[in-house]
Amino acid sequence: MTSIAQSENDSTGLFLNITPKTTFKFGGAVWVNYAYQNWVSLGQGRKRGLRFDNVRLSFDGTHGDNLLFSAQYRIYGYTRVVHHAWFGYKPNERNQIELGITQIPFGLLPFATHSFWFGLGYNMGMEDDYDAGIKWRHENDTWVLHVAFFLNEEYGDATKLDRYSVDLARVENQQNEEFAQCNLRFAYIFGKDTDNSSEVGISGEYGGIHNLETSKYGYHWQTALHYSGRYGDWNPEFQVARYEYHQENPEGIDNRLILLGNLTSSRLVATRGTLINANLRRFWDVNWGPFKRFNAYYNYSTVLKDKKSFKDSQLHDPGCVLEAGPFWIWIDFLYGKNAWYLNDSPENSGPGPGGTDKWEYRFNVSFEWYF
Repeated sequence: MTSIAQSENDSTGLFLNITPKTTFKFGGAVWVNYAYQNWVSLGQGRKRGLRFDNVRLSFDGTHGDNLLFSAQYRIYGYTRVVHHAWFGYKPNERNQIELGITQIPFGLLPFATHSFWFGLGYNMGMEDDYDAGIKWRHENDTWVLHVAFFLNEEYGDATKLDRYSVDLARVENQQNEEFAQCNLRFAYIFGKDTDNSSEVGISGEYGGIHNLETSKYGYHWQTALHYSGRYGDWNPEFQVARYEYHQENPEGIDNRLILLGNLTSSRLVATRGTLINANLRRFWDVNWGPFKRFNAYYNYSTVLKDKKSFKDSQLHDPGCVLEAGPFWIWIDFLYGKNAWYLNDSPENSGPGPGGTDKWEYRFNVSFEWYF
């Protein structure tokens, strides 16, 4: 089981003033992971293990008052990926434009979950997804607007599964690729910059699907309503999203399924369904030896598939994070069924028709150093 993992400590890094106008920050992280799971996947060999997870290198900087850049490269034990890489223009404090491999503005941002392993939305390409295009962000005192256009997935090659984000994949008889995707996201913030704030928003996405076997074009769309609250140390979140794929496959290919992939693997996914996220997190200041900050959370996500014969996916994830400056310990207990990586396989796809339909679990501890 390969980690996908989300948030990152940005408090460290090496700052350099290359010229009077150019500031450069170099940073990164090293992650080591221990896990115990109640199943053994094909070729895995054992239920527990301590493994190198990844090392990442981050590059961020500014030039003058308006130009920005940001990139991150990740080296896993089995592959290497570009997480993001974009150039930006910030004419003022309210507007920013990013060009390159940048995060798709959809639903809860920056993530739809608090956990190390994300939720089911990540495996559906609906959480922390990055594509190649251009994005504009406008923010004022009460609301935020994102408008974006993405030409294709991050590498412009749907056969390349050595990538971070989950996108359409071209493997064997599955020959669909995405193109010309538009995104719109609007969020209204109540009590902005206060200790008791909340955000409600709506997102929409529409894009094309090109099938290289038939040379025909289909389309996909998704939309979401989200809510996020910040009430002192409490952070509740909720999101409901609807998605559909309408591809033009050759005769004999099941249109109820479509292939998505990343990090060297792929799964057939139900083409129509509803995703629900419900999260709750709380922060504490502590004095436990070197640890000064602690948060605990409970994340739940489910994918309700339109096809009645398909088995719905569910994932419960209680967890916590201990922070000691640049050192983190991230603990999760995943409990789910019919979910990508939880005892499924490309042939027995949890996000598609359903995997074993049995409840599986994984206890996960990540040891992280940020520099």
